[in-house]
Amino acid sequence: MKKTNLSLLFLLVFASSAYTQDAHYWTEQFGNKSMLLGGNVIGSVDDLGATFYNPARLALQDNPTFLISAKAYQLSSLKVKDGVEKTDLNESNFGNAPTLAAGSFRIPILPKHKFAYAFLSRQQVDYNLGTRSELTYEFNDTWAGQETLYIDFGVSKTIRDEWMGGSWAYLLNDHFSVGVSGFLSTLDQKRTYALYEDGLSADDGAVASFERTRVKKFQIYSLVFKVGMNYEAKNLSIGMTITTPYAVLRKSAKTEYDEVLTGFDLDSDGDIDDDSRLIKNSTSNVEVQYKTPFSIGVGAAYDFGAFKLHGSAEWFAKVDRYAILVPEPFTAQKAPVNDMVFMDRMFDERQSVINWGVGMEFNLVKKLQGFLSVAVDHSTLDDAADNTAGLITDNFTNSIFTTDIYHYGGGFLVKFDKIEFTIGSVYSRGNQTVGKIVNLPDDNTNPDQRVEVVWERWRFLVGFTLPFYKFGKKG
Repeated sequence: MKKTNLSLLFLLVFASSAYTQDAHYWTEQFGNKSMLLGGNVIGSVDDLGATFYNPARLALQDNPTFLISAKAYQLSSLKVKDGVEKTDLNESNFGNAPTLAAGSFRIPILPKHKFAYAFLSRQQVDYNLGTRSELTYEFNDTWAGQETLYIDFGVSKTIRDEWMGGSWAYLLNDHFSVGVSGFLSTLDQKRTYALYEDGLSADDGAVASFERTRVKKFQIYSLVFKVGMNYEAKNLSIGMTITTPYAVLRKSAKTEYDEVLTGFDLDSDGDIDDDSRLIKNSTSNVEVQYKTPFSIGVGAAYDFGAFKLHGSAEWFAKVDRYAILVPEPFTAQKAPVNDMVFMDRMFDERQSVINWGVGMEFNLVKKLQGFLSVAVDHSTLDDAADNTAGLITDNFTNSIFTTDIYHYGGGFLVKFDKIEFTIGSVYSRGNQTVGKIVNLPDDNTNPDQRVEVVWERWRFLVGFTLPFYKFGKKG
């Protein structure tokens, strides 16, 4: 049987495709109103999302706030059209969305200083995509009649990046304020990959098998800081933030590498080749590093009376290619070449991008406000069409869904005497075309065939702020 060449491996390009794209920096929004405004509030945030978007805005808070709370749900889906022959690959999930829990307080001996604390999920990925197929056709000239090919494929990825920390803000004068937020990040990431290809001869029951599995796990504890500045006038507010790269405090990682190949006739001479292989390796205490970009954000808002217009943009620096995981080299238990050395590294890199968006809040009736927003969340990775090499040793990259994502938000806020109630939703979508997902043995038809990958997410928010507080210049 000729070597089965499945580019199902290429599905790893979407490794973060469902519940937060870690190739994108603006996928999550924090705070009730901030979420409905698409996160376009760097210069105008007026809820405790300020701990994340611009801590300097906390200095404009008139009264201390004990708690901001929200409950958000999301429905995410990933679809690969005609992923395996004419069969679509689909994965969807409904569950809780990352939210913000925060509070503000004062220290009596520092009456002009404002303080807040926050807990937020900076990234949250939980994704599993796979397929199982049984195909019968003539793909091996050395075996009489048709053969049966069994394919099992699965790839999954989980990411949890939890931030916890505090913010300080100070009003310099009637117009200018400054602030700083510091967070401890706890990042856990696990990626698994499994591909099984088994062939069976209908003539004599001969069997050939190829199996490949990979596991990559790491945990990073880091510090990250955000410095904010704000200018506030009667109808205009302008803000700027600087976010530092992660400063890694503690790290750990492990990898697993398994591969089995037997029963193949690679040179098509009618005889099974003596080039079977068995490679198994598990490595703990793997060398690991993790890099995030330096970023600068700017934002502004102008109050026209009947409505208020918000706008934000953020530049993220480039991250050059580097190895996230560098296990010790190892040799195979059995391989065609004696003492064949394997490298099971994982790489990452990020392009520089500028994300931007606009939001609008408007008064409908007394104590009722409406919100609309749109934001462009650019991918930090090259187009997936450039990453068709598949998954092989020393080429396990951290690449993922590589198209831009657009976020559209809207909702309402109702003000009561001691509470603000918020309800709304955010729709996010990205789609791209990639090379053919599956190349079956001896199938060279349509080598330029493209398939479409679509990622969508609906996020629904029900939140409240207690007690009522107000941002903005007094008077």
